Amino acid sequence: MTSALATLLFWETLFDAQAAALLGKLGDERFFVREAASAALVRLVRSDDGRAVLARVQGATHHPDPEVSRRAECVVAEFYNVRPSKAAQVPWIDMLPPTVKDRGVLISEYCRRSQEAGCPSNAPRWTNYRYATSLYVGDLLRSGQPRARVQLLLDEMAEVEQKYRAKEKLKDE
Repeated sequence: MTSALATLLFWETLFDAQAAALLGKLGDERFFVREAASAALVRLVRSDDGRAVLARVQGATHHPDPEVSRRAECVVAEFYNVRPSKAAQVPWIDMLPPTVKDRGVLISEYCRRSQEAGCPSNAPRWTNYRYATSLYVGDLLRSGQPRARVQLLLDEMAEVEQKYRAKEKLKDE
């Protein structure tokens, strides 16, 4: 085993042990301990290596203690909660860059899934297009895309949307 691989395994094991210790504190009788553990787990899953502990946290969503289960669900939700850094909301799905493979098919598919989830196509302020983007983001993260890369994509999409809104003289939402 190379020293680089051994170092990587060491850090992954340490990262996993840290997540396990924090998960153990989600059911602590002291509120401040539960809150601190939740916040630390959120920081872990939002980090570049967050995917490494996601399965362990997802497992805790089935914990018999409802407090642990609820807090673990909130942490998992935060893993998938990626937003653009310079925009107030998720951009429209049709703001995907033209370079994205099968762009038109993706837009149609995620708009359809958005409607199936109950978001009407005539929703105000293009809510269905924003929800479609959220569905796409979730799938990107589940496929292993790094959070930072997904956020860069959202930033690019938000910038295109802002330019479109300015050109069409649409009010900010």
